[in-house]
Amino acid sequence: MAHIYSITYQPVDQPYEGERFSAFIRVPVEEARLIAGHGIEGDAKAGRNPRRQLNLLSYEWLEELRQQGYQTEPGAFGEQLIIRGLDVLALQTGERLRLGGEACIEITKPRTGCTRLEAAQGISIPKEALKAGIGVLATVITSGVIRVGDTVEVVRQEDRLAAL
Repeated sequence: MAHIYSITYQPVDQPYEGERFSAFIRVPVEEARLIAGHGIEGDAKAGRNPRRQLNLLSYEWLEELRQQGYQTEPGAFGEQLIIRGLDVLALQTGERLRLGGEACIEITKPRTGCTRLEAAQGISIPKEALKAGIGVLATVITSGVIRVGDTVEVVRQEDRLAAL
């Protein structure tokens, strides 16, 4: 069963400055509160864009990149969540995930690379790799506390309709 492998965020009191611009500022935590329509409570990236509240990566995808020499520790790709046991790149826009017992998120679009990503990695990332996608972006639908180790379930369309 899929589960949350890691949670990271950028604390509001740690802005990007000078040389720090070349790396992602991410602090690992064991639990975080997701706020509907906002993102992770206390995250400097939260609340800025309704379609980019969370950035998800697949643990298995990162393991492949680690073998190619990329830095893959939690937060190295600027993500907030790493999910193990789920092909994040296969998720479609509009699909929903239940995280733990309370929170629900909806996939909004694939994530593509940026210049900060290459700077943080210290190596050039092939354009075809960037086009293939670097995880997905999501919005928080239902607030709740999430924890490392929590289960991650794809919410089927039938279940969503039955809940109405």
